[in-house]
Amino acid sequence: MQSETVQKSSSSALPLIPHFAILNLDRDTIDFRGISDNGTIINQPIILAPRTNYRLFVLQAETQSDGYYDFQTLDSGLGIGLGDIEIVSKNFFDTDEDGLSNTAEYIIGSVIDDPDTDGDGIDDLAEIQQGLDPLGGQGFPTGVIASIPLEGETREVTIENSFDAEAQNVYVATGSHGLAIVDGSEFSNPIVLGQLDLEGNNIDVAVDSNLQIAAIASGIAYVADDSGGLSVGNYLPFDSQGQAPTVTIDASVPDFDSNTSGIQVIEGTTIPILTTVTDDVQVRDVELLVNGEVVNRDISFPFDFSVPTFDRINETVEVQVRATDTGGNSAVSNVLSFGIVEDTFAPEIVSTNPLNNGVSVNLSEIKIDFNEEINPNQINLAAITLTNLGDDTNIPIEAVDSPFGNDLVITLASSLEEGNYQLTVVPSIIADNAGNILESEISLTFTNNSDPGEEFADALDIGVLGETQIFEEFVGTEDRRDIYQFTLDEISQVDLNLTGLTEAAQLSIATDFDGDGILDNGETIEGDGVLNSSASTADRNISRILNPGVYSIVIFTNRSDDNTNYTLSAAATATPPSNDIDPGQELNEALDIGVLGETQTFTDAVGSLDRRDFYQFTLDEISEVDLNLTGLTEAAQLSIATDFNGFPVI
Repeated sequence: MQSETVQKSSSSALPLIPHFAILNLDRDTIDFRGISDNGTIINQPIILAPRTNYRLFVLQAETQSDGYYDFQTLDSGLGIGLGDIEIVSKNFFDTDEDGLSNTAEYIIGSVIDDPDTDGDGIDDLAEIQQGLDPLGGQGFPTGVIASIPLEGETREVTIENSFDAEAQNVYVATGSHGLAIVDGSEFSNPIVLGQLDLEGNNIDVAVDSNLQIAAIASGIAYVADDSGGLSVGNYLPFDSQGQAPTVTIDASVPDFDSNTSGIQVIEGTTIPILTTVTDDVQVRDVELLVNGEVVNRDISFPFDFSVPTFDRINETVEVQVRATDTGGNSAVSNVLSFGIVEDTFAPEIVSTNPLNNGVSVNLSEIKIDFNEEINPNQINLAAITLTNLGDDTNIPIEAVDSPFGNDLVITLASSLEEGNYQLTVVPSIIADNAGNILESEISLTFTNNSDPGEEFADALDIGVLGETQIFEEFVGTEDRRDIYQFTLDEISQVDLNLTGLTEAAQLSIATDFDGDGILDNGETIEGDGVLNSSASTADRNISRILNPGVYSIVIFTNRSDDNTNYTLSAAATATPPSNDIDPGQELNEALDIGVLGETQTFTDAVGSLDRRDFYQFTLDEISEVDLNLTGLTEAAQLSIATDFNGFPVI
């Protein structure tokens, strides 16, 4: 029998990866089935019978839209080109209720009245969505599925999916080379979309820190493999147990009117939806439903969403999520109901950097945060002035922006010189999305310094530590140490964060015990827990309860050839004691708590500037005394003593 060669077909309406089937109309049999791997329906010659009538079916599995094209082959040895094929949505009939239409199952070859054609425990639709073969009777193997070489060294991985197109772009930090972007939609066949050659050592693309150097999406692990490039692995078998996930949601948003049913939120509020999902194997994806419609989809942990509330005044918004595992089993969450209340409240300032009446170092950017999103179209550079109070001159402002929606970032043309400054912002340029204008002018006064000192005596005094202060500076060969002095008026938890390092730098808290103005050995209270000899550029953190007093933040390089910029964030939260009077440090200063009987509870702190607390009690009769010391964040000892010799010192 002579044969005919079909070259290939094309259509501007076709999706990138269509399934196809070729029906012999003369014999009513399917002669060929397949799936495209490069965007064309048939990408290699197919031998068909000559002078025979055929129908080419095309299916876009994700949307289950389909189309067909009828043609007749020519004489043996003659090729034929096909015309455009229109892909359209049609009436949806699904006999076995597996999510695949009868037409789709016919084109793919799966059984119309059996939701799991190959009996492997995974529904046909779930297999198609995950690139598996619904006819094969085998799950996808665990282990490395695919790998691709990349320029440079792969350091970090993060994944972004497109809800509309259901595509997955994998972003890879490639060390000395830069950034690579990989299409991971078909995880068994990742495709490099592009590679950018960037300066420096590119080590991060904002991957979830809980996942280290592997990003998980749709149950597949994408692993940065250093010089080996990007590896794609299946680390758990696909779910064949038939058990749907368990999913619940919550929202951390204040209820504006607790007397009204549901949660009342002000228009323009972005509602964060906190999702908790568990499954017996693993979750493939989670979809966000607003009033029953799917509006977003997430393919990797932690599956958190947000719901904007613009243009919904006096509406009720019902929110759910639907979780699907790798076996295609789905479950929906509880429903959260939100009433949208008209916004009649003006924006309010939450924080500024620098603080009002605060200090800064080599300042080049001023930041103001608000309690809600502001309208970026209202911002006007001409309504913002920065004045040097020393010579009463205006400082050039290069740009103003609101990169996070609820902030105002003012970028200066150059870093400020030492001196006193005042920022003024006209209120009319600050308005929320409902049109409510800031009630009063912003006036921010601060002192700028050129450099923190290197000893206690010339430390930069940042005042009483409370709300967050941020400083961006440099330590290195010519400036080995920066010291910031702060004061605590009451017992407080101090939180310090040192970020943005490009070479190693240490973070510590110290105090000038001997008052000589020099940082001596033994005057460090707390370090960041990283070895001084370490070359790590990881963020440094200190969180510690401190008593009232004067302390210093010390940032330094341990090696003379290390040079790095840094960002220091410092804040303190008061943790007031339960008693008004501080327990003394000797027997004659002890806090007298009277005759001990019923339980008494005291909250206080001991530390470098207040090493001991004494509580004096009396017993009128023989008694069993019970003492419990809890809530420690660092080591402390508990004992009972008495003044045997009348000398009030232990």
